[in-house]
Amino acid sequence: MIHEVRLPALTRERLTDVVVLQIWLLFYAVSNSTLDQIDCANRLNRCPRFRGRGEKIAKWIWQASESRLKPLQDFALIPDPSADKRKWVKRLACEAFRLLKKSTGTLEPLNNQNITPWQKAASDFLIGFYENVLREASSPKRKNPGFPPYIFSGYNPSTFGAENFLTAFKEENPKLSICPACDESKYSTKAGSIKTDIDHYLPKSKYPHLACHPYNLVPSCLACNQRIKKTSDPLSSQTNNPATRRRLENIFCLYREPGLWEQTYLEVSLKNKNNPTQIDSLKPKENSNVGDKIEVIKEIYRIPERWSEQVDEIEDYVYRKLEHLLSAFQVSLDDSQTLLDCFDYSLSTDYLTERGQNPFSFARAWLLAALINEAEQSLQTSSNSQSKSSALLEELELRLKQNADEVFMEEPNTVHLFKKAKARSSIENARQVRQTVKKN
Repeated sequence: MIHEVRLPALTRERLTDVVVLQIWLLFYAVSNSTLDQIDCANRLNRCPRFRGRGEKIAKWIWQASESRLKPLQDFALIPDPSADKRKWVKRLACEAFRLLKKSTGTLEPLNNQNITPWQKAASDFLIGFYENVLREASSPKRKNPGFPPYIFSGYNPSTFGAENFLTAFKEENPKLSICPACDESKYSTKAGSIKTDIDHYLPKSKYPHLACHPYNLVPSCLACNQRIKKTSDPLSSQTNNPATRRRLENIFCLYREPGLWEQTYLEVSLKNKNNPTQIDSLKPKENSNVGDKIEVIKEIYRIPERWSEQVDEIEDYVYRKLEHLLSAFQVSLDDSQTLLDCFDYSLSTDYLTERGQNPFSFARAWLLAALINEAEQSLQTSSNSQSKSSALLEELELRLKQNADEVFMEEPNTVHLFKKAKARSSIENARQVRQTVKKN
């Protein structure tokens, strides 16, 4: 993920209950070839997490005869002479519960090419909780509040569905309105919006026991979830060789670490007479060991390849923003120090402090940083304005001449603004960021 995401406490609590319930019901089905609602309720009441609510939960399972009861009953009925069924459920439980505590170790995917009938039934049961309960949004013709409150432990719980998941995520991540995976598209926090998907970072088709897992679900844009990532598995290498499967430590783990924004920078090749501007690759910052995670983002989300396809739009936005700022505050291209202050102020205020609010903020920030570094070097080595040469200065000079007659409403306060403590702090912050490129 480019952006850091934080897991809401409500989501963690509610979906942990769901995961425990699913695993508990699989163990119940493993031990009973014929399922009985009253017996199931009694056993649920013996579990501290569900005590006193067993009858309601069992009734909820039996009421959904096709989506919940049938696959669970099929899983119980299908014989398994080798006793692999119980071992399999134990493995699912260990993986699901371990992921609730930490993101380490390995996960074994479901082999859909060689799946047993009882594995298919269990997978349908696990995924059905997501498809038929959590995912479905309410509509004018159909009410679907999600999981009923009696599923959950704790004091006075309420229902929990897709809308609750997205609302809680937005409240916990108020400064993030861009897809955290690609930094490209805005998303809505309303379930059913055409801009929003709930992405299974580890695909539910391969890890059905993680279909409702709190550490496996994250809002994403449609491009990432439906057109780019699809069912790609971050734990699988491009060779699909089981011997080279990744561990959880080697991939970006949702909700447990900073985003790649904090740990990487973007390598940019600026345009010259022979070549246009190119976005090259993500690079780890100094003392940052995220090479494997960069490779995963590249493989499953096509980042930064997708940014390079939009480089003309990204570059034009950066230039237009600076052109407007220089014109509005009447900053001369001959005033080297004020010019650099203006550039760095824009880098800090428009991209660094407002990241996650507008599309392509990461790519724009590092493109501007590269442009400023080149312009700074040019200004430092030039003895007069005629000998200045950099992509940024040349482009701005051309644009300012073309739009010399435009009138801007802002007051020309930039020179004085840059002397204020808050502005100086922003400028110095931007200059420290630009040093990242120079060090690496």
